[in-house]
Amino acid sequence: MQERTLSKKVRRHKPKLLAMADRILYLLDRIFGPVMMPESEKLIKKARKKTGLHDLGEGDFRERLDNICEALREEPSPLTLFGRYAWNGDILDILMNRLQIQKYVTDHPEVLQQEICKPVFIIGLPRTGTTLLHRLLAQDPANRTPQLWEMTDPVPPPERATYQTDRRIRECNAYKLLDDYAMPALKQRHDLDACLPDECIFLMANAFAGPHLTMRLKTQPRETRPLEPDLALVYKFHKLQLQLLQSKYAADRWVLKSPFHLTGLKWLLQTYPDAHIIQTHRNPLKVLPSMGSLTQSIQTAYHDDINPEAIGEMTADSLAASLRHGMEARLAVESHGDTDVRFCDVYYEDLVADPIQTVRRVYDAFGMALSDEAVRRMRDHLDENPQHKHGKHHYSLEMFGLDTEMIRERFGSSCEHFGIECD
Repeated sequence: MQERTLSKKVRRHKPKLLAMADRILYLLDRIFGPVMMPESEKLIKKARKKTGLHDLGEGDFRERLDNICEALREEPSPLTLFGRYAWNGDILDILMNRLQIQKYVTDHPEVLQQEICKPVFIIGLPRTGTTLLHRLLAQDPANRTPQLWEMTDPVPPPERATYQTDRRIRECNAYKLLDDYAMPALKQRHDLDACLPDECIFLMANAFAGPHLTMRLKTQPRETRPLEPDLALVYKFHKLQLQLLQSKYAADRWVLKSPFHLTGLKWLLQTYPDAHIIQTHRNPLKVLPSMGSLTQSIQTAYHDDINPEAIGEMTADSLAASLRHGMEARLAVESHGDTDVRFCDVYYEDLVADPIQTVRRVYDAFGMALSDEAVRRMRDHLDENPQHKHGKHHYSLEMFGLDTEMIRERFGSSCEHFGIECD
């Protein structure tokens, strides 16, 4: 395969107000050195001061936080004003979440007795229909799906009586307005809304893990510790957050989703040994440029110029590694044949062609009852949310310097194993 250079740059059209603010910011950088850059120790002190709390809980999150701040200092182009504001705000919010979670659990130890029984996890590469399937399953009253607002602000735990009117919903949507202004193309790729079910990446972020944070970076954080203890603790904290969230509002089962769970499947199954796993599949020739487009729409808010080919290379590397980790973990479980874990494969083309029939097949595979009310709600959801509701998402391999030979080389074995088209 011919060697490709990663030199192509793209500059975005920026709203005038942000453009003016960035010009001032970069002038200050030249005079004083980089300003407003996130610093771990300062943000930890600020979080403790704002909450009056000290205990951040167990785990090795501090090392991941330090690695992120280091990666931000090493970015090949300066962060925009929005980027610096967002990074400082998000890190501070995560630290405050950790402080408040630890305080709540200390004061309410009964939370630790909450059982997470037979949770359903939707895993699979991004852009394979995970969001469509997750939001369909959320229409079933028997399923508990975490909404964006409760994952980003989990304390106090939501209550059933006020779940649709909680003040945090308005606050979450207010923050979203700034994201919509800075990242107008994001809605076409992944619609964020406080009251919509969303990915576990927001729970993982409270441990400073997962793609919610790293997708914004052009320079990925350096790894300084073995992978295993990191993800073991990350999933332990993931479970603690589910116990907290369901303590005052539970349903028959959790239904959760994130492509990150492919990477963490080994530790997910250790944490939830009776989990039901839905794995979604799609042609990687479609997945990679779609994911590259999503990443680009996010990174353009954090940098004035980006390199689409670098995004393509990073996307191919990370997704190939994720799929490899997931396959290894799944094959290890299936080879034993004596566990409570169940798997069900869903193919993107089948899901898009007949969503309800696909859902029926999932419920049958897991021995779950699908009520008429749930089906009616699912049909209503599909009518109200047609594909391309916010505009069609355009992308191509060429946009990100990707070619079919490279993709087949990296994804061919998994495509063959799962019977996925790759041409």
